[in-house]
Amino acid sequence: MSLFAGFSEPGFWLVVAAVAAIVLLVARHYVPSPWRAWLAPAYWFFIPYLALLVGAVSPRLMGLYWIDWRTTFQVGAGLLLVIGLLALLAWLFVLPRAEAGAKVGWSVRLVWIGLAGTEEWFWCFLRAALWEIMWTAPQVGAAPLYLSVWGAALLALPLVLALHESGRLRLIKTAILLITTVVFLFTRNFWLCWLIHAALAVLFTPGVVRVTRAAAAPLPQ
Repeated sequence: MSLFAGFSEPGFWLVVAAVAAIVLLVARHYVPSPWRAWLAPAYWFFIPYLALLVGAVSPRLMGLYWIDWRTTFQVGAGLLLVIGLLALLAWLFVLPRAEAGAKVGWSVRLVWIGLAGTEEWFWCFLRAALWEIMWTAPQVGAAPLYLSVWGAALLALPLVLALHESGRLRLIKTAILLITTVVFLFTRNFWLCWLIHAALAVLFTPGVVRVTRAAAAPLPQ
């Protein structure tokens, strides 16, 4: 229980994150539209930042530094190649092109890259906080890192599903969560996870947005 008892304990911030997630989901129905889009990014960024500030989680365990770059490049190069091939196949055969949808500009894509970074920052915080707890817990027959990264994925998944109304977007974001969980398991590198998260978001989200807009309310010609 000592891991949940103070500002400098990782469990305390996991509880804060859980309570704040409930507040976020309720508040977004009452906050004015111009501010609503900032609620989730603020939640993703500030809770890990404050936890780092008081020393509740380790920047090393979050994958911010002391990174094994050799392993990172070995794993990352292969994953990026696979992502590129999957993206090509998806654009050609899976995601139809909706001509009625508005084109997505690079300014919007840059916003998506930033959002990918803040969301991945939060996911890495969950992994690091659970990892800190697992180190002090009795051994349960599995590596603390393995339990931590998959436990963090389970903690992150409900909010991932709740923040998106489109089934396709939920599917894409869940796939990104699973992929970056595996990447973090092998590399423990936040920066590579951000790169892959952003690449998948930029590649797949525009097509889903166009399809959704075309199906729901095609723009007048």
